[in-house]
Amino acid sequence: MPYGSLPVLELPGSPAIAHANAILVLIGRRHGLHPADDSRRPATKG
Repeated sequence: MPYGSLPVLELPGSPAIAHANAILVLIGRRHGLHPADDSRRPATKG
């Protein structure tokens, strides 16, 4: 378990992600729920 933290997201071929915000941003970007445009990112956290 990375950093001794929960939750942990493990995807095949990728290192484990162990912080809730990082997991939410990853899922949001993959499903179009997090801004992909750099000019819109400062308005969101993550």
